[in-house]
Amino acid sequence: MAYYYNALTLLAVIRSDETNEARFTCTDELGREFSYLGSLIKVNDISKMIQNLLHRYTNLVRTHCFFGESIPEILSLSVNVREIVDNLQNTHPGYSFLDDPRNPFCDYRSSYGEWFLSDPKRAKKFAYIHDDRLVWKSGPCLDLLLQMQEIREILLLLCIFSAGPSSRASEVARQLLRNQPGALRNLFVLFHVLCLVDIQDKTSHKHLRDKYVPHCPSLKVAEALVYNLAVFRPFEEYLVEVILGEEAGLRYHHQLWPGLKETIGDTAVSDAIGRECSQHLVPSHSMVKVSYKILFWRNLVSAILKHQTDVQVIATHQQYYVDTAMMHSTAMAVARYGGDTSNLPMSDPRHVVECIKVGLAWHRILNIGTKDSLAVDLEGELEKIESSVSGVFFILSLN
Repeated sequence: MAYYYNALTLLAVIRSDETNEARFTCTDELGREFSYLGSLIKVNDISKMIQNLLHRYTNLVRTHCFFGESIPEILSLSVNVREIVDNLQNTHPGYSFLDDPRNPFCDYRSSYGEWFLSDPKRAKKFAYIHDDRLVWKSGPCLDLLLQMQEIREILLLLCIFSAGPSSRASEVARQLLRNQPGALRNLFVLFHVLCLVDIQDKTSHKHLRDKYVPHCPSLKVAEALVYNLAVFRPFEEYLVEVILGEEAGLRYHHQLWPGLKETIGDTAVSDAIGRECSQHLVPSHSMVKVSYKILFWRNLVSAILKHQTDVQVIATHQQYYVDTAMMHSTAMAVARYGGDTSNLPMSDPRHVVECIKVGLAWHRILNIGTKDSLAVDLEGELEKIESSVSGVFFILSLN
């Protein structure tokens, strides 16, 4: 037994001492152009990729969900992220701000289905009446659900790309829409900013605790995500339960990124990122050499954020907060991601704010969402919360 213990200890030491060469080389003094395997990647290319995805998302929603029509008045939900009420202390199974009666979203749970069946021609294609009972046609309905799944996958990519610092693919794939017994949801509104709060538990066995790290997509993407979840998801949940059964319906109710057969997997997330990046950022033959495509994105974001000369960016997130938002320690960044050696000491839960600031800095760098910025008085909000509610950061404790 002692032999196996010593061998394991030696292997752990060797593993922790492994390092990788930096994959990206900055080629201009402003940190807006990088070389990757001889190919140049410009920060503006990422902005164009996000705009392209937004255009595709909007077009597909109009084509597949609204059947080429304009958004009807009954579904004209105006999402104001800053006004969303989110009870951070509510850890009961099933809770989400989407179901909080103080928000307007409950009023839209049946709106899409009512509009969907209001057109006789459309209703006849997807359903019929038998013995005074509505019967859905499985073929056309499954085709529609697949189209809505395609739309959701584009939305997933938008959340990843516009947020900048990314979780690991396995952490993205398991994101929850609502609390479950023993597991908190991953979609929060923190300091009036929509955040995907991921759990970094890769090293939980060492420290006996998890880390909760927020990532914030741009405002336009945040609004699209909330609209999709409030208007389309209830109909998807109902329809998939009718066609495929209760288990599938529960998957659509609890998971943030469900699919018809199963929740999206980490490989599917990574491959989707690779396909998009190979179309807009690097030649496809370069991406083929990357075994796990999300690593390309995580390394690229780290390189961009750490080469910015903007004074606000430097003051906002020094290296520690960039690394925290990238879901690893600074020591890991130095060893595996070619990061710098400068670091900030461990801090109190205020680094939730600082991680959000990393996302806001990413929005500024890419010039996305600047007309309707997510930026709010984070420091003021933090002081109000700290003075009145000590339990907020119990949920998001990073200590």
